Amino acid sequence: MCCTTPFSRFNPQFIRQALERGLRAAGIRYLFLGEELGGRPDGDRFYDHEGHVLYGRMAESTRFESGLALLVESAERSRVAIMCSEENPAGCHRFLLVTRVLHDRSIGVAHIRGDGSKQRTEDVDAFQGWSDPVYEDVSLIDGSARSPWRATRPVKRGGGAS
Repeated sequence: MCCTTPFSRFNPQFIRQALERGLRAAGIRYLFLGEELGGRPDGDRFYDHEGHVLYGRMAESTRFESGLALLVESAERSRVAIMCSEENPAGCHRFLLVTRVLHDRSIGVAHIRGDGSKQRTEDVDAFQGWSDPVYEDVSLIDGSARSPWRATRPVKRGGGAS
């Protein structure tokens, strides 16, 4: 399972078609859920005025829920890996959105780091903020939203490498 748009200028083996082909040749099933679980959703309602993705809104969407159901169903049958270009989970939507929702449902996730080591969700620095209440402020002036549960930096909306 992979990010919104699997593409890399620096690592062409991670471009969706090449990745799919290589995994199939190795006998590994590839399921693309970038539309459902990717970090750059379509729709202005999923972004604040600065361009950060509002993860609380994504987590409540039908599209995300259906993708998460497929992910969990797949994980019940076999070992599953979800991929993104971020090496450090603390800054990645896999951790900040997908893992957080899974953790809230008592489903464990191990994070594979660049050196091949595994890191527990509870050991990622950004995990400490998960106990904070999730809220969203909406401006009375322009209707823009702001939330602490959002992408760590602004992103290009609806596509691009994630």
